[in-house]
Amino acid sequence: MGLELPIVSESRTASGAVMAGCYEVSLEPLQGLRPTERIEVGRAACLIEKILAARVWTRPILIEGTSKAVMDGHHRLNAARTLGLACVPCIRLRYGDPRLVLASWREDFVVTPELVLASAASGEPLPARTSRHVLNPKPHPVRIPLELLRG
Repeated sequence: MGLELPIVSESRTASGAVMAGCYEVSLEPLQGLRPTERIEVGRAACLIEKILAARVWTRPILIEGTSKAVMDGHHRLNAARTLGLACVPCIRLRYGDPRLVLASWREDFVVTPELVLASAASGEPLPARTSRHVLNPKPHPVRIPLELLRG
């Protein structure tokens, strides 16, 4: 599992886990996360600027619970690596969770859980904006100071 979140401002469970709405958030080391898609460089640069200006991390990365394959948040993962962070807030879910819907951004591409997991396992990322992982309900934002994520 992830590291303990040392913040008090977010909603917590009885066990002390931080919640983003109905989703548990954990801190995960960057080195264990497995990208499944390429990024758009311009979009990544804008995101880095926004994160630096805010000085807080607000949106957890969505990862598959067992493999740590990145489902949503490739640009945020890239930003975290560029900023030299040691860990990032993540929501862990498994395919089959009723709150998770997998679709494709592209009309010419069928995305399956097996395809996403195979991409993570092989280290061969899919093109940018291929898989679309939608959570319903949407997670609430978190506010984690970047200093806490540096290690």
